[in-house]
Amino acid sequence: MIRSGLKSYRACRRRVGDALSARDYYGAIQMLIAIAYVLGITPFVVTHSAKGESGMQQSWYGFVNAISRWVLLAYCYTYINLHNESLIGYFMRNRISQFSTRLHNICGIWSAVFTFIMPLLLRRHLQRFIEDVMEVDRRLDRLRHPVNFNAVFGVATLVLALVALLDTIITVTCLVCLAQMEVRASWQLIFILVYELMAISMTIVMFSLITRTVQRRLNYLHTTALRRVRKYFISSQVYEALRPLFFLTFLYGLTPFHVVRRKMGESYLKMSCFGVFNIFIYICLCGFCYISSLRQGESIVGYFFRTEISTIGDRLQIFNGLIAGAVIYTSAILKRCKLLGTLTILHSLDTNFSNIGVRVKYSRIFRYSILVLVFKLLILGVYFVGVFRLLVSLDVTPSFCVCMTFFLQHSVVSIAICLFCVIAFSFERRLSIINQVLKNLSHQWDSHSLKGVVQKQRSLQCLDSFSMYTIVTKDPAEIIQESMEIHHLICEAAATANKYFTYQLLTIISIAFLIIVFDAYYVLETLLGKSKRESKFKTVEFVTFFSCQMILYLIAIISIVEGSNRAIKKSEKTGGIVHSLMNKTKSPEVKEKLQQFSMQLLHLKINFTAAGLFNIDRTLYFTISGALTTYLIILLQFTSNSPHNSNGNYYSCCETFNNITNHTN
Repeated sequence: MIRSGLKSYRACRRRVGDALSARDYYGAIQMLIAIAYVLGITPFVVTHSAKGESGMQQSWYGFVNAISRWVLLAYCYTYINLHNESLIGYFMRNRISQFSTRLHNICGIWSAVFTFIMPLLLRRHLQRFIEDVMEVDRRLDRLRHPVNFNAVFGVATLVLALVALLDTIITVTCLVCLAQMEVRASWQLIFILVYELMAISMTIVMFSLITRTVQRRLNYLHTTALRRVRKYFISSQVYEALRPLFFLTFLYGLTPFHVVRRKMGESYLKMSCFGVFNIFIYICLCGFCYISSLRQGESIVGYFFRTEISTIGDRLQIFNGLIAGAVIYTSAILKRCKLLGTLTILHSLDTNFSNIGVRVKYSRIFRYSILVLVFKLLILGVYFVGVFRLLVSLDVTPSFCVCMTFFLQHSVVSIAICLFCVIAFSFERRLSIINQVLKNLSHQWDSHSLKGVVQKQRSLQCLDSFSMYTIVTKDPAEIIQESMEIHHLICEAAATANKYFTYQLLTIISIAFLIIVFDAYYVLETLLGKSKRESKFKTVEFVTFFSCQMILYLIAIISIVEGSNRAIKKSEKTGGIVHSLMNKTKSPEVKEKLQQFSMQLLHLKINFTAAGLFNIDRTLYFTISGALTTYLIILLQFTSNSPHNSNGNYYSCCETFNNITNHTN
C-alpha cells in the first residue's frame, strides 16, 4: 500500500517536473504558443514526435480560428458603431468622445486585420526565426555556452502570469464600474473589451519574448555576466584606475583635469576650459555663501546651540571653512602642474618596472579608489539626510546660503581627502613592488639560484596588486640600479604631490581640529549640565548631531594620517631589505650598488607635511589629543567661571551624575 502510494507520488512528481521544465527552445515557448494559438494570433502549435523531438507545425484549425476571430471582432465593432455604443460613452458623452469612439472602432477593425490576418500571411517568417534560434542554440552548445531553457520557460511563465493578472484586474474594474452605474452593456462591447485587451497583451508578450531571445543569445556570444561585471573593476593604466576619482573631482571643481582615451586605447589627463570655469564658479559660490552666512550670523550649528562661546566657535568655523575652500580651489588652479607632474611620473614608472620584469596591475588601485569614494559619499549622504530631516521635523528651514555652506564644506573636504588618500596609496603600492623585487632577489641568493644557470628561467610570483616576472639570469647589479631609479622617481613624485597637497592638508586638519574641539565642548557641556541652553532640540538629538559631526572629522583626520603613514612605513622597510642584501652579497659590484642605494635611502625619504609646520604621521594623533584636552579644559573652565554659571564651581559628584542622568533620559 505504501509502495504503491510512493510510486504514484513519484510519477506525479515526475510529470509535474516534466511539465515545468524545457529541454529546448520549443519546450520553453510551448505554453506561450499554445495561448496564442487558442486566441487566433498564430496558426502554429508545438508538437512532439514519437522520438521525443519537438517541432512547430501549422494546422487548418489555426487558420479557421484566426479568420473567425477577426470576423467576430469586425461584427462586434460594426454592431456597437451602428448602435452608438462605447465604453467611454457610459462615462462621458460629447463631440470629442463620440469622434474618438468612431476612430477607435475603425482603428480596431484594422488592428484586428494586422493582429489576426497578417500573421497568417507572414507565418513563414516566424517559423524561420524559430529555426534560426534553434541553430544558434546548437552552435552555442558546441562553444560550451548552453542556454538554460528552464530559465527561459520560467521567465515566460512569470510574464504570462503577470499579464493575465493585470488584464483580469483591468477587466474586473471596468465591469464593476459599469455595474455600480447600473449599466447593462451589450455582449458585443464586453467581448471587444476583453478580447482586445487579451490579444494586444499576448502580441506584446510574443514580441518581448523574441527580443529577449535575441538579447540573451548576444549576451552568450559576447561574454558571460561575471566577466562583464569584472571588466568594470579591471584597469590596465594608471589614468584608467583614477578615472572615477577624477570624474568626481572634475565635477566638484577640485581639479581642472578629466581622463580621456585616445583612439589607440591609451588614456591621459586633459585640461579643459570647462574645468577652469567650473573652479571659478565654485570659488564665487563658496565666497558668496560663506560671507553671507558670516554677515547674517546664521549657521546649522546655530539652530542647535547659541551661546557666547558657540557664536565665537561658529564664526571661527565659517571663517576657517572660507579659507579652506579658497586654498583648495586656488591650489587646483595654481598648482595643477604639480598634480599633473606626479601622475606623469607614476605613468612613466611602468617602463622602469618592465626593465626588472614587473608588470603593474592597477585593478587594486581602481578598487581602492571606488571603495574610498563610496565610503565617503555614503557617510556624507547619511549625515546630510539625518541633519536635514531633523531640522524639518522641528519646522526649521535653513536658508540657501547656510545649506550650501554646510554641504560644500563637508563634501569638498571629503573628496579632497579621497584624492590625497588614493595618490598616497599609489605610492604605497609601488614601494611594495620595490620591496618585493628586492625580497625576491634575496630569496634567490638564499637558494643559490644564481649559480650554474645556463638557460633563461623565470620566477613567477603573482601578488594581488601586480605581476612580477623577474628573470633570474639578469645581473643583480642591473636590478638594483633599476630599483634605485624607480625609488628615486617615487620619492620625486611624492615630493611633488606634497607640494600640491601641503596647504590643503593644513587647512583641512585645522578646520577638522576646530570642529572637533567645539563639538566635544558642546557635548560635554550639555551632558555635564554646565549651562542652560535654549533650543527646540532634545538632549539626545543635540548630542547625536554634534557627536556625528565630530566623528565625521575624526574619520577625515584618520584617513589623512593613515594614508600618509602607510606610504612612509613602506619606504622605511626598503632600507632594512637593502642592508639585508648587503650582508648576503659577495660581489664587490653589487655591494657598491647597494651602498649607493643605502645612501640614497638616507637622503631621499617620503614625507608629507602640512606647509612644513608638522609631519603627517601617527605622531599627529598624540599632538591633536594633547591640544584637544587642553582647549577643552580651558573652555569648560571658562564656562564654569562665567557670571551665568556662578554656582557651577560648587557642583558635587552626585549633582553632576544627576545632571547626566536627567539629560540623557
